[in-house]
Amino acid sequence: MAADSEAPQAPKSGLVGGIIAIVAITLAAGGGGLGLAWLANGKFPEPSPAAAPAAPAPTTTAAAASHDAVSALPIVHSIPSILTNLSGGNAPWVRLDLSIVMEKDTPDVEHLAGEISQEIAAHVRTLTMDQIVGSTNFEIIQSDLTEIARTLGAGSVRGLLIRALLVE
Repeated sequence: MAADSEAPQAPKSGLVGGIIAIVAITLAAGGGGLGLAWLANGKFPEPSPAAAPAAPAPTTTAAAASHDAVSALPIVHSIPSILTNLSGGNAPWVRLDLSIVMEKDTPDVEHLAGEISQEIAAHVRTLTMDQIVGSTNFEIIQSDLTEIARTLGAGSVRGLLIRALLVE
């Protein structure tokens, strides 16, 4: 009967250990924060307002260089979506949304974009489904399309961005 009178006791050591761990982590985080604040205040004194140097006025050559840098930036021209089917029997349809990165002083941008769009559509019609599946094939397609755009652009096209490639 002595064995029946002994009731199993709930383990209290797990609860106490968890509370101690939480308190220790909180104290360590608070101490670390206070230590960093002390180091930051000791190493980085606040500058006095009199010691702050005045910003130099921009010169005309700097302003001209800035204007030249902005004018040298390329433009991004969106091509209307290309919708075509792939080669092969019972081939799925493909929609490509592209943008061309070209020089700002490119003459007749709309005409060039139309030529690039037609040439890319003709190239996509020669592809099969196996040639567009996977990341490596996507990189190959992107480099092929970029090469087509650069060839037709005669030096004014910097690159081609594929915004969307949807396969039905």
